[in-house]
Amino acid sequence: MVIRRIIDIFLLTVFAEGFCYASDIPELQERAVDLGGNITLPCTKSDESSAVNDSIVSWVREGREEIRRRRIQPDGALVLTDLEREDAGIYLCTVDSRPGFSIENGDVRARIRVEVRTPPPALVNVTVRPSTVLALLMWDVAEDGGYEITHFTIRFRQKYPSDDGQPDTWRSTLPEHISPTARQVDVYHLKPNTTYIFRLWANNQLGKGVVTEMEATTSHDTQEIAVAVVMGTLLMLAIGTCYLLYKECHIPSTNRQPPSKQEITESAL
Repeated sequence: MVIRRIIDIFLLTVFAEGFCYASDIPELQERAVDLGGNITLPCTKSDESSAVNDSIVSWVREGREEIRRRRIQPDGALVLTDLEREDAGIYLCTVDSRPGFSIENGDVRARIRVEVRTPPPALVNVTVRPSTVLALLMWDVAEDGGYEITHFTIRFRQKYPSDDGQPDTWRSTLPEHISPTARQVDVYHLKPNTTYIFRLWANNQLGKGVVTEMEATTSHDTQEIAVAVVMGTLLMLAIGTCYLLYKECHIPSTNRQPPSKQEITESAL
C-alpha cells in the first residue's frame, strides 16, 4: 500500500510538471505580410504586454538559425524588412538565454508563424492537346500565393516567323481574363500543321504569377489531305491514259493483219 501511494505521488508530480511546462510554452501566433513588405514581431506571449528591455533577447527561426535583414528593437521586438517567400516560417523569441539553452527550459516568450503572401506560383499539371485549328489547354492550381486568384491569362504565338520573315505577335484568348474557377480553355483560330508557343499564368491582387510555357504543333488539315489524295489519283490516271495512247499510236506495221480479198476488190473499184 505504501509503495503504491509513493508511485501515485510520483506520477502526480510528473504530470504536474508536464502541465506547468505546457502552460509556459506560448501559443503560436499567425502573421501575414505581402512580398517585399516589412513586419514587426513582438517578443511577448499573446497575453503579455510588458517589455523585455532588461533581458537578453534572442530570435531564431525553426529550420534555420540565420535570419536575414533583421533588427531587434530595445523592447525585444524583431523587425524584418523586404521579405521574400523564403523568409516564411516560425520565429521564436527567447529571453535570458543561457548556455545549453533549449525550448524545454521554458524561456520561449513568443512563437510566431510568418506567412509571406506572393503572386501565384506556377500552375501544375499543365497540358496542351492540339487539333487542326484549335488547342485545348488544361491545368491545376496547387497554391494561390496567399490571396485568392482573380483570373488566369493565356498568350500564344507561332514559334517560327511567317513567310515574310516577321515573327508572330503574342495574342490573347477571348475573354482575355479567364475565370478563376476554370481549369481548361480552348484556343481558337490556329493554323494547321503549325508549331505554337503557349504561355499560361494565374493572377491575384499582387499581380502576375509565375509563367508556364509550352509548345505544341497542330495537326494537318484533313480537307487538304483529301484534296491531295484525289489530285494524286487523277494525275496517275492521266499518266496511265497518256501511256496507253502512246503505245497505240506507235504499234509497228509488221504487227498489222494483211488486207482481205474483199478490201482489195473494193479498193480497185
